[in-house]
Amino acid sequence: MLLLGEPVTGKRAAEIDLVTCSFASEEVLRNYVDKVLERLKFCSPASFAETKKCLAATWAGSLELGERVELEAEAVTMATGDFIRGLAAREQGRRFNYYSSKTVDQGPSDGTAD
Repeated sequence: MLLLGEPVTGKRAAEIDLVTCSFASEEVLRNYVDKVLERLKFCSPASFAETKKCLAATWAGSLELGERVELEAEAVTMATGDFIRGLAAREQGRRFNYYSSKTVDQGPSDGTAD
């Protein structure tokens, strides 16, 4: 496929683990993205930002660089205290929506744990 430039369908790419999922239509993709965006409201902004830094470091450099950035990210995230609201809500069986700054009910389990 790579050496000979042979095309591969989305279905085939999923079968050989080149992708984690594929979508039957743009509408299905948009619905999936909307659900992901809704779930991200329950992630600490500091954790979100630091995770992006870790991924970028891992893709751009060596394992050692990725590990160093990850250690720094952990310290930064912990220092913000941002996660404390999420933990407090979880102890009450609820979730903290960082977008609206409100604690909300856990809601039905849909297999998309934070």
